[in-house]
Amino acid sequence: ALGWLMAGLRDPGEDETICSVACHHGSLLLAASRWARTTHGARRHQLLGQEESDTAWACARLRLLLHGEDNHAVHAGTPLLHDALVDATGELRRFHVQLSRPPFALAWSPERGIRDTHQRFVHGMPPRQWGHLALLQHMVRTMDRHTGRIAMVVPHGVLFRDGEEALIRRSLLDANLIDAVIGLPDRLFAGSPVATALLVLRAMRNDENVLFVDARQLQPATKRGPRLDQAAAEQVLALCRRREDVAGVACLATPQMLALQGSNLSIARYVQPGGHAQVPTLEALRGQRARLRSRLGALEQALDGDLAELEERPAKAG
Repeated sequence: ALGWLMAGLRDPGEDETICSVACHHGSLLLAASRWARTTHGARRHQLLGQEESDTAWACARLRLLLHGEDNHAVHAGTPLLHDALVDATGELRRFHVQLSRPPFALAWSPERGIRDTHQRFVHGMPPRQWGHLALLQHMVRTMDRHTGRIAMVVPHGVLFRDGEEALIRRSLLDANLIDAVIGLPDRLFAGSPVATALLVLRAMRNDENVLFVDARQLQPATKRGPRLDQAAAEQVLALCRRREDVAGVACLATPQMLALQGSNLSIARYVQPGGHAQVPTLEALRGQRARLRSRLGALEQALDGDLAELEERPAKAG
């Protein structure tokens, strides 16, 4: 269901190049190809990918062949260390659609970023132990300039950690690249308790709003914990297409709302379970300030009256 959702959000079609870095066993590439074929009748799309694990890389190539995907090229390695997806001139290739679910523990080398000849890390250098925003910047750099689309699974910490990561998020927002942030159900990945979210980006956007969706509210709990089933995935896709507020589930955040949160993309800041999104607007904050000033003035008047009365009592007693 997650692969179907990611493919649906980025909607690959005919003659488009589809890439998956950290492609594991090729599941996301297959999901994207299946979407292109069944939704658009595509036959000329191309699948490309990279995988660091040699075993998973071999499995992905075999799996694609067994599913009849003969127009593919999956390379070994990771783009944070190996520039395998390049053209004849050595420049990074650009892709129309990119889907990725990298490892949750992803370290990288900022020193390599400083020496990068492809100018991928223009939004900032994330910490050594958290390489997800480095990988995301690689994907942004390799987007098609006009129609590039990205869907990437990240740990929740990517959405709210301070420091350099906050500056990178701010830069991505300023560049108007972030389309949506989707909170995925807990315990979605077997053997991992890490809370995850889906970052959705687009090279050319029609507005500056960012949609926040809490998919956990759409998924019924099971004995083994909440999972993402097909029905919930379809609801998330429909919400992303409508791009509107839904109480307790979705919030379409304006640039002003995003600025108030200081580039924090945590879904809980924008979507409150069981109620309307609680992200304050400038008007709401100004109204609250005016009410507090009014109450403070009334309290000061009452206190002045009490003080005056106490000061008069000794005089009356004398």
